[in-house]
Amino acid sequence: MKGNFTKNIIHTFLVSSLSVPISILVSIVVARSLGPEGKGIYAVVTSAMALLIAVGQFGFLEVLLFQMRHDRRQPSKLAANALVIALIGSIIAAGILVSVYPLVKGSFLKGVSKELLWLAYLLVPFNLVFLSFQRLLHLDGLIAKYNLLVLLSSVSTLIATYAMLRVQPGEPGAAVLGIVTSMVLMSLVAVMLVKKKVAPDSWRVDTPLLCESIRQGSIVQGGMILHLLGQYAGIFILNYLLDSQQVGWFSTAVGLSNMMLLVSNSTRTVLQGWMPSASEMPERVIEMTIVFARITVIILCALGILLAVFGLPVIRIMYGYQFELSYSPMLMLLFGVVARGMGQIVVSQLALNKQFAVDTGAAALSLIANIALTWLLIPKFGMYGAALSAAVGNIAQTLFLTYWFIQKSGRSFLEFLPKLSDARLFFNVVKPLFSQRG
Repeated sequence: MKGNFTKNIIHTFLVSSLSVPISILVSIVVARSLGPEGKGIYAVVTSAMALLIAVGQFGFLEVLLFQMRHDRRQPSKLAANALVIALIGSIIAAGILVSVYPLVKGSFLKGVSKELLWLAYLLVPFNLVFLSFQRLLHLDGLIAKYNLLVLLSSVSTLIATYAMLRVQPGEPGAAVLGIVTSMVLMSLVAVMLVKKKVAPDSWRVDTPLLCESIRQGSIVQGGMILHLLGQYAGIFILNYLLDSQQVGWFSTAVGLSNMMLLVSNSTRTVLQGWMPSASEMPERVIEMTIVFARITVIILCALGILLAVFGLPVIRIMYGYQFELSYSPMLMLLFGVVARGMGQIVVSQLALNKQFAVDTGAAALSLIANIALTWLLIPKFGMYGAALSAAVGNIAQTLFLTYWFIQKSGRSFLEFLPKLSDARLFFNVVKPLFSQRG
């Protein structure tokens, strides 16, 4: 990894700390302009696009973790292949949209117009490009550049969304156009950064490498789609069985609880940026995975307590009293978010060793638990049933991943419990912040 390990951790957490309030501001702008019902339509549309993006990735982002190892590193070929995969994925996503929309427009996509859906589709090709090229920066060890891209993306989304909603207040399409505009700009920035910093040589498609990416990634892709289906099942089923207003409250609860995942995303970013260069030290990789998992859970639990204590007044102040019903489902979701954050760390080591099918199996288990509970509980408890189902699904997935990790590494579950050494490590990480200020 280029740069100091501790410095990268600090830098990533600082950027995440800046990204959190920006992401919250985007959520506030959308919620206050659209209201619960409009926010519900917006949530259904963006969730549908997230699924199409997962389909179009072919698991390429996870396969890159293996293909960017120092003994296989071919960034110029991977950059060219990324563009091809984005093109193929976009075509497939368009085909799915054309064939599926007529079947679900009156049920899971109830209230979503065809025009709005195709406007949102523009997210797919540009998001695929952005994610792939952002990942190349990340796995090349350019954590500072990666973090800069994350921050710029958050800022541009806020500016574009606010501007569009000022022109057309209360219109879900305006909010969608805002994030599309931001993604178009950020994908171009990501490509230019990779061309300058990671792959300055001529870009040529490597067909055997491309086939390997698609072949290996197809296993991961199944897991990604299953995971996202489980994550968004509550939104689609709520929209089908109840109404957009319930979806608006529930999606706000999901958004607030998922803000905590910026912690696990940050720790995973640093860990995965280091992993390719340490692939010849498997025991060291296993040890650091366990340490990062413990620290992630500790921080997430602390944030969860704060959100539980101050969540209701925060919702009232930021979103208005019309969204205060989001508080109770948010509390239920917190347990699943902590588990999901730990799972994001554990699965990194499995991906490095190409154990992609494990993640797919875990995602399938989560989806089955989530959908079964969702269909059972939503008719009786509405969005509260959706929240409980999502939490159980995330916990089941992480337990499966952790069990597999323990079996393959020969470690013990007790090693994932917090230790005094974690506090010392955390102190050593944050100490430079205060010494620099002094």
